[in-house]
Amino acid sequence: IVTWNVRSMYIGKLKIVTNELMEIIIKVLGVSKTRWNEQGLYTINEGFTVGYIGRPDGKRDNGIGLITKKETAKAMLGYNPVNDRILTVCFQAHPCNLTMMQVYAPKTSVKNDMMAFYEAIQNVFDDIPKSDSIRIHGLGVMNKCGERVEEFCETNCLIIANTVFTQHPQKLYTWILLDGKMWNQTDYIMVNKRWRTTIKMAKTLPGADCSIDHQLLIVKVKVKLRNIRREHVPVCFNLENIPKQKDDDVSVINMKDEEEPP
Repeated sequence: IVTWNVRSMYIGKLKIVTNELMEIIIKVLGVSKTRWNEQGLYTINEGFTVGYIGRPDGKRDNGIGLITKKETAKAMLGYNPVNDRILTVCFQAHPCNLTMMQVYAPKTSVKNDMMAFYEAIQNVFDDIPKSDSIRIHGLGVMNKCGERVEEFCETNCLIIANTVFTQHPQKLYTWILLDGKMWNQTDYIMVNKRWRTTIKMAKTLPGADCSIDHQLLIVKVKVKLRNIRREHVPVCFNLENIPKQKDDDVSVINMKDEEEPP
């Protein structure tokens, strides 16, 4: 499970991202700040399913998405694009279903947007079945909002997966200034505490290249997805479209049959 702030998904960027997915064998990737408009769910030639949502007003700002491999998409139970900052996808898995939530937090300087964001994400979180294993991919800055993030995790019994393991600092930083003189941990993947033992690894991959300052954050979890059984739907014919014979035509045929010699 991976999250990545791609800064934009303009022409050619999606191809670069999917190439990285094939190189490092990733099944699910949550992307933030796509800058795409509207919403959609489609499959591309490389065998990936792309679900996304952006601003409906035409402005190219924010926007999030989820990219899954073809075999992973077969286990998809539900897809819920909430707004340009929140998107959820549910997968059929064993021993329980897996719900993934991709979020993109607003800037800390916009207090009203931040409050509305946490209110919306809490409402979505409350609607998720308690039996599901939950993964939240998030982007935010642990400064003034650090306490708010911590409070949200405590309220909903979540842990930040990329803070669980002891790693070299290079594998913890998710944002690095282009000149390499400043770095921070601003991207997170949260997991409900009940399923903490399913987390096997969490780190960043600095080698993944997308011409951005954010690092790709990957968390390896042990969960088995199950393909959804599609019921066979029998072919139904619309008999109303079959032209009906007139009574006169039938009577003529019968009369001709009677006139024919034995």
